[in-house]
Amino acid sequence: MMTLPEYLCEHQMTQAAFAERVGLNQATVSKLCRKDRPPISIDKALEIERATGGKVPVTVWPQFAALGSRIVASASGVLP
Repeated sequence: MMTLPEYLCEHQMTQAAFAERVGLNQATVSKLCRKDRPPISIDKALEIERATGGKVPVTVWPQFAALGSRIVASASGVLP
């Protein structure tokens, strides 16, 4: 598990390139990389998880951290 800034650094990817990959603008990705980042929707968190091959999971975002795998199952329509 890693944060979005760690993923971008490890993959030598710019915020702009990642933004294009997940359908956001660079300014939004910049905000998501800050420590005081704004809340993110479950849809965008899942999109980021998919785009990073699971390296930046939904649970890395503070509002979903306590929910663990239940949030992913719920969002996909399959409850454990």
